[in-house]
Amino acid sequence: MAYRSGNPLSNWTSSSKRTLIVVGFVAISIAAGTTLGLSLECQNMGYCIWPFSPGTVQKELLNVDHYNITTATGQSNPSILKLWLHNFGSVSLTISSLSVTDLGSGGTSATFQLSETVPSGATVNLTVDTSGPGLYFVSGHTYSVTVLTSRNTSFIFQVIY
Repeated sequence: MAYRSGNPLSNWTSSSKRTLIVVGFVAISIAAGTTLGLSLECQNMGYCIWPFSPGTVQKELLNVDHYNITTATGQSNPSILKLWLHNFGSVSLTISSLSVTDLGSGGTSATFQLSETVPSGATVNLTVDTSGPGLYFVSGHTYSVTVLTSRNTSFIFQVIY
């Protein structure tokens, strides 16, 4: 097929040109929607893909690095929980309380009021003695640990003894 001089699209039928316009519009819509979606995800959740970066949204993100359960001096049952918590969030946070609940004994629990600041990127060690409230760790039981921050963000972890 020989092209006439000038614009190569001049040889296309009207139907082909409309199809090209529709395909172009759909491609631009998909690109714009994906860009908007990634931008909102970055701003709201902090999960960012280049070239987006988090804006003013500040997030708390706390995770257990490791833990251990031991027996206090003079006690016969384990009651000391040591948690190493790492702040993966973009802001410093303050832990205001920590609750431990035995999931294997009808929900026996102990709550501790704290004021422990964890800078962004830092790991902190928290140690609580659950014997005061009468909670002792039992081999084979799973415990739910709830950490509440001063911004009322809850983080729930499980520990097994």
